[in-house]
Amino acid sequence: MKPLWTTWRCRNNANLFLLVLAGFIIALLIGRTDLGQYLISVLVVLGVYLLILAASAIYHAWTFCRQQVPRSPLSRDELRKARSKLVKNPKSS
Repeated sequence: MKPLWTTWRCRNNANLFLLVLAGFIIALLIGRTDLGQYLISVLVVLGVYLLILAASAIYHAWTFCRQQVPRSPLSRDELRKARSKLVKNPKSS
């Protein structure tokens, strides 16, 4: 898995520019209109939603890791092949 910085990175930092531009436009909209009065409540609701989403993702990952994978026993042929790979054959030396 690649780190987030290498995924978002490019030579001209276009992604960073777009994020800063979007933040600047949002800040202008909040400053020019009356949307600032709703900002705290929206951030609280968004934070609670993200917290519930993260908790749900962690719970699902935890239950997925704890599941036992059903494995059937190996057949005679599979056992013979596996054993031949583990045991050194003196004839081939």
